Amino acid sequence: MKNKGFFLLKVDGERDRNIYTFALNMPAKDVVLRKDADSIREGVLYIFSELERKNILP
Repeated sequence: MKNKGFFLLKVDGERDRNIYTFALNMPAKDVVLRKDADSIREGVLYIFSELERKNILP
């Protein structure tokens, strides 16, 4: 496997509105990303843009 890691998506329903927590850990690439977002789209865009910025995704 080229880029092995762990991805977590958590929904926090205890707040006034749902908050999505995105976390990605890729120890082999020394990458740890975390983002609290108001929408799934915002969180996914953040994860992919950071992976592109770090030259992990083409």
